[in-house]
Amino acid sequence: MGDDRRFRDSAQALVDLVFTDDMELFDSMPDEIQENLGPALSALGDPATDDSDTERLIAAASVVEQIAAKYRRAFPPSLNRRLEAMEVERKALQT
Repeated sequence: MGDDRRFRDSAQALVDLVFTDDMELFDSMPDEIQENLGPALSALGDPATDDSDTERLIAAASVVEQIAAKYRRAFPPSLNRRLEAMEVERKALQT
């Protein structure tokens, strides 16, 4: 599996974790986090699934990472692990 595919898969796994059918994780977050992170994660989901250009996905992931940095201590471990995995794959892709 290539770096691009691993990065797309890790981005999609992050989106899938937060935006499950029952939205339990997302709904458990404070309103401020939902309002800030929700739109960025939605924007990340589109390029992750539609195989659009990698630069668009990198830009969306970077926005998510920047917003998430403010709230990481409030996130459950599963969300932090997915964020870290996406960051690792993004950095590998950009080297």
